[in-house]
Amino acid sequence: MTALYRLDTARKSYRFQVVPVESSIQQIVNEDGSRLLALTRAGTLEIRDGHSGKLLRTVTVCKPFDKELHEHVDKAVLPDIRTLGTRAYVSLPHEGRIAEVDLEKGVVVRQLEVGGSPTRLLLVAAKAAL
Repeated sequence: MTALYRLDTARKSYRFQVVPVESSIQQIVNEDGSRLLALTRAGTLEIRDGHSGKLLRTVTVCKPFDKELHEHVDKAVLPDIRTLGTRAYVSLPHEGRIAEVDLEKGVVVRQLEVGGSPTRLLLVAAKAAL
């Protein structure tokens, strides 16, 4: 995918805004819609303004993806992106790890070596101790 189509529902009449991106594998919007994230085939995470689509930062999270990835109903193979507050978590199945990215600073905070081929992510926020 080399473009994202952004729809601003606050504007009448509705129009799609085309946001050009590097060839991407996965895209999401964070919880409050302020950030648009796209994981590219080059191994970078594009951090964009969720309202305008403007590129804010590019963060290298892994080596490039070197093969075509096709998912089927029997197996997940694509990486995933999830956000929690100011952090993004990117699963990297081709490297057996998860990258934690600080969205405000635009840096990889840590790499979590999990082995295997992590694909789908589910984040659970821990409650503070009582």
